[in-house]
Amino acid sequence: MQRHSLSGTTMGTRYSAVFFAAAGVDEAAIAADLFAAVNSVDQQMSSWKPESELSRLNRAPAGQWQVVPKALYCVLLTALRVGEQSRGAFDIGVGDLVDAWGFGAGQQQPDEQQIRRLQQRVYRAATDLLEIDHAHNRVRKRAPVSLDLSGIAKGYGVDALAHCLDGLGIRSYLVGIDGEMR
Repeated sequence: MQRHSLSGTTMGTRYSAVFFAAAGVDEAAIAADLFAAVNSVDQQMSSWKPESELSRLNRAPAGQWQVVPKALYCVLLTALRVGEQSRGAFDIGVGDLVDAWGFGAGQQQPDEQQIRRLQQRVYRAATDLLEIDHAHNRVRKRAPVSLDLSGIAKGYGVDALAHCLDGLGIRSYLVGIDGEMR
């Protein structure tokens, strides 16, 4: 067994994988698989990429069902469950507020009136604003809301890296994205 170390860019940061495998293992193929795993998560859950599935959902009008990919669907369900269990301390419905404060893709300067308005709108937790159709992997917003998965998507990406290595039969590894480790 030999120690291998691979890394790349994703989600505006870097991912890494340190693992033990045979000396002759095809690192290029493993690197491609790891990148594909995290790239899929980024393409679905990025609030920074206008073409992502999350951005598409955020642009959708309230009241309209949106079919979402399975991974995004699972992360939304988990985020809503954590939101309920934390009594709203974790809330993915803060996308507009994150942007208004200049932390999101919008890069705006805060405007007090806008922030007060958004705080009142965000006060209704995402758990109250989203309807989930379990039979068809669909989501419908009950009211305008901008979702932000920054608090959970990187962890899901780390899980995707781990599943990738598990699928290759590699059992001794440490994977991470920007401090999220497994």
